[in-house]
Amino acid sequence: MADELTLDQLHGIVTDPDTEVKVAQAAQLPVGTYNSIPELALQVREAGSEAKNPGRKFARYFGGFTGTGDVAGKTGKAGFNLSWEPRYKDDTGKPDLMTKLFYQAKKTYCLASGIDPKESVAVADVLGFVQKYAVAVRFLQGDEDNMAVSISQAKE
Repeated sequence: MADELTLDQLHGIVTDPDTEVKVAQAAQLPVGTYNSIPELALQVREAGSEAKNPGRKFARYFGGFTGTGDVAGKTGKAGFNLSWEPRYKDDTGKPDLMTKLFYQAKKTYCLASGIDPKESVAVADVLGFVQKYAVAVRFLQGDEDNMAVSISQAKE
């Protein structure tokens, strides 16, 4: 039987930031394209005052993913955000990642629904589609969490 320790015996022992980064990265999905496993958890939020874009509305998805192509057989959980309120990078004028992901999701929804991708559609329809149907998401590894960089039609 293991000896019991007290909290007082742990006084002065601190966490190691390098270990934290290694653990966070090891828990991430390997770089690749994954199909979402419906139904993803969805939260529609508004960015707080501390955010880069305070007050911006966005959708946060989280759930299971299964690998395709070079990551076939890999599974895990990951999350990503997208926003229908466009923001552009000051230096280049290009859309930021959450804007890009929303419009890729919109195009994916339109293709799956037989709607001309140039048509206007309800934001709620796009968000519901991503939540309820499998979509392909390309993930990279970040410092602490996977980072979604594209959304497209689910891969076979």
